[in-house]
Amino acid sequence: MGVLTFIAFAFGRFQGGFVPWFLFYVSFILLLYVALVAFFALRNPEVERVLSASTATAGESLKVSIRYRIPAVIPPAWIWIRDVGDPKALTQEGFTTLVPGFSREGVLEYGLYNLPRGRHRFHSIEVRSGDLFGLVEKRWNFSRANEILVYPRTREIRSWHTVNDRNTGRSFATHRIGEDVTSVVGVRDYTDRDALSRIHWKASARGQGLKAKEFEHRITNDFMFVLDCHAAHFSGEGDPLFERAVSLTASLARFAVQRRFSAGVIAWGNRRLHLPPGRTPDHLSHLFEPLAVIQPQGQKRIADVLLNESVYLPQGTTVVLVTPRLGEAEGNAISQLVLRKIKVEVFRVVGDGPLPGGETGVPGFLDSLGVRVYPVRNDAFEHLTGGGADYGSGSA
Repeated sequence: MGVLTFIAFAFGRFQGGFVPWFLFYVSFILLLYVALVAFFALRNPEVERVLSASTATAGESLKVSIRYRIPAVIPPAWIWIRDVGDPKALTQEGFTTLVPGFSREGVLEYGLYNLPRGRHRFHSIEVRSGDLFGLVEKRWNFSRANEILVYPRTREIRSWHTVNDRNTGRSFATHRIGEDVTSVVGVRDYTDRDALSRIHWKASARGQGLKAKEFEHRITNDFMFVLDCHAAHFSGEGDPLFERAVSLTASLARFAVQRRFSAGVIAWGNRRLHLPPGRTPDHLSHLFEPLAVIQPQGQKRIADVLLNESVYLPQGTTVVLVTPRLGEAEGNAISQLVLRKIKVEVFRVVGDGPLPGGETGVPGFLDSLGVRVYPVRNDAFEHLTGGGADYGSGSA
């Protein structure tokens, strides 16, 4: 615009006349207008992104607020804002909106619905502004990093009756932690804190005062959940079958910890994951964090994972395998664990199609070893382990 004004001035100076000087004055007025807009209306804006939560569960929604303020004497005619983030959370182009009108500040809100599992990052905010006639436009790009961690969705499992004969006390997942009332190991003096049912009447009748029974304390089940992340078993990131497997693993772990049983996780995605068993709510949150970001990127076969990781398992641990594949290699690996006196249960996530060739006979073979195989055909886990859920007729 400045060059055009200079040319118009030179043309009017040497040519003279009404038209050249008219062009000069018009261009000068436009130059003055552009300068006023650039220096007084398009000042460096201030932008901030606020997320309604830093964590969420898969399937939930997130509200994103973008606050902007332009400290200008003259409010701009329009503002264009683009929020750039992870394409898994936003669209590939990001959230874009045009704010018309003369506004110096405001708040823009938009929602992200049905959030997928994972760690989603917001990178930057791009702002454009200009005048009403399109003569002036300025662009800014602000680095504003935010992220939200979306945990796998957990579903209710109403019952899971599993017993490990090699775990001291034979703890049942449908019972609470307590004492094995069938095993009295001694007597002691009765106190007012003891229940009447604890009185040992025969010992009390000997004339030495009231005696209370001492029971053998039961040890809870220790579960190690092994999640199959082999890349060849899934169709890549976002595969519904893998999402179901992760959701099932998280649901089973929550079921165990809520009943004060211990739960750990083993998985081989892009790296080895081995979280030892624990039974506290904080430990459950610690389990959910890697499950939120894990993807089917593993190159190690699940059969090799079972054999290699089984040597690190504490005695009496129940291995719970979650996998879509149950072929000969997996069956042989499970049989090796059974020979090592390791309790194994299998949850097989399956689609609507028929079983691949070579896998139809494996569930029956495992059933003969006392290994229950539960088919998981949908996301309804409530009656997953109920009657008729397994392929065979045996029971662990």
